[in-house]
Amino acid sequence: MAYLTYLVEELGPRESATQQELAGAEYLASEFESFGYSVEVQPFTIRTTFAEVFDLDFDGPAFEVSDALPLVFSQEANASGRLVAIGLAGEGDLPQEGLGGKIALVQRGIIPFEEKVTRAAEAGAIAVIIYNNAPGNFRGLLATQASIPAVAISRRDGERIEELLKGGPVSGNVSVKSTSQTSRNVVATKLGVVTDAEIRTVVFGGHYDTVPNISGANDNSSGTALVLTLAQELAKEVLPFTVHMIGFGSEELGLKGSQHYVASLTEVERESIIAMLNFDAVGSGRQAAILGDTELTDLALKHANELGISAQAMAGLTGGGSDHISFSRAGIPVLMFFGPDFSRIHTTRDTLEFVNPRVLGDAAEIALALVRSPDFLTILD
Repeated sequence: MAYLTYLVEELGPRESATQQELAGAEYLASEFESFGYSVEVQPFTIRTTFAEVFDLDFDGPAFEVSDALPLVFSQEANASGRLVAIGLAGEGDLPQEGLGGKIALVQRGIIPFEEKVTRAAEAGAIAVIIYNNAPGNFRGLLATQASIPAVAISRRDGERIEELLKGGPVSGNVSVKSTSQTSRNVVATKLGVVTDAEIRTVVFGGHYDTVPNISGANDNSSGTALVLTLAQELAKEVLPFTVHMIGFGSEELGLKGSQHYVASLTEVERESIIAMLNFDAVGSGRQAAILGDTELTDLALKHANELGISAQAMAGLTGGGSDHISFSRAGIPVLMFFGPDFSRIHTTRDTLEFVNPRVLGDAAEIALALVRSPDFLTILD
């Protein structure tokens, strides 16, 4: 909780590929080094997008959208046209004449972002604006590359535009552009004892960036605090495998940090990784939750039961992914620890008061019991 409190209250928001994120990387590197790990800060270049909704034209007092954010995988383009409100973008919400040449204004909720944007684009929309269903703005994630610009705005701005549309036509411009910026992974290494010719590595990871203007107590200061705690605990032990403790940068932009790390591995390095344990949004909910490869999940639940810890296995997540996916796609066994309550992530309500210390402690106990167990290496060899 001390790590978590520092991340939230002292470092604050750590938007991907910014000076805020750099401050987070420097903090992680310093802490890992104090535990005795060798540390590499691994920079990588990404293209970050930014959005504008501007030049709104209507009959009335001037109004500006204060804070627009591009959805991840939005098309980079400019679009100008009349705005049309289409509710949640359900099948029955679109006008019969379609949306040809228009900008769709959509409410967030119920229907996945991917479906909202695809449905609007197929109806002829040239851009989509999704406004939040909670205070503040959000960073949405599409499953695939969109064919049109797709941006997010706050509930306040969205409701204001809805009111304007009731009074008559509203037109405007939507723009999504990109720029190159530097992000960083922080990779801490503790060598294990090699008892045979085979080198084994276990990766413990969690992203330390947050969405813009959000300190992210749960997403993902909780996971970052857990990685630091596990690093501190395992620094004291002699282990039969090498440990990599990694803070991933720019997860919120589409798993950029973990993708870069996996891509940077040589074939030998990749094959030496016997498991990747990921910690993301671990702090909210009634009990710790896990998902991943069947054998790792079963073993983790076995140790949870022996410790008297209530934990649940889940088949998967909806609405996005996390850094373990980059490893799973490379054929590496994975296990993700999380809390099942995602109701506040990416909102201003993701604060310390909603983090459950017991769930954090349970996740740490399960992870430590798992990797300390002789069965851990047995099932992975």
